[in-house]
Amino acid sequence: MSLTEVNYTRLEELLAAKDWFQADLETNQQMLVIADRFKWGGWLRLQDIENLSCSDLQKIDRLWLQYSEANWGFSRQEQIYREVDRDYYKLADLLGWRKDETWVTNNHLILSENVTLPKFPFSFRGLSSRIGEVSLASSSWIEAFFSRLNYCNNNSNY
Repeated sequence: MSLTEVNYTRLEELLAAKDWFQADLETNQQMLVIADRFKWGGWLRLQDIENLSCSDLQKIDRLWLQYSEANWGFSRQEQIYREVDRDYYKLADLLGWRKDETWVTNNHLILSENVTLPKFPFSFRGLSSRIGEVSLASSSWIEAFFSRLNYCNNNSNY
């Protein structure tokens, strides 16, 4: 599915209203739509990540960057992921996705701590499992996702 077939109005409205948690959930829905996986139980396999439309990934990222004053978004997360030597657990600890080696859920994500850290999008990691459990996002899934994003950003003809 291409950018022209996806409507991002709802995501943009939620982000403009600074409704971060609902925008996060909408981001998941949009990612399932662009991967054509919505009807298959709401999760993304590694091969689905490889086929994500670059234009759509970049659009979602740009919206998050725009409405968060460039604090949040996939590209900000990917940048920090590289800075922590591609260590998913270090990234999760740094962004507040894990606390005391326990995975944080949406209801327990704390926004008051260091707003500039790109905590959102947050629950996209749950797309890595059939049951939507963020703790099941493997290092290889995260690596594949950020590699795809990096590829898209470095090949701007998309």
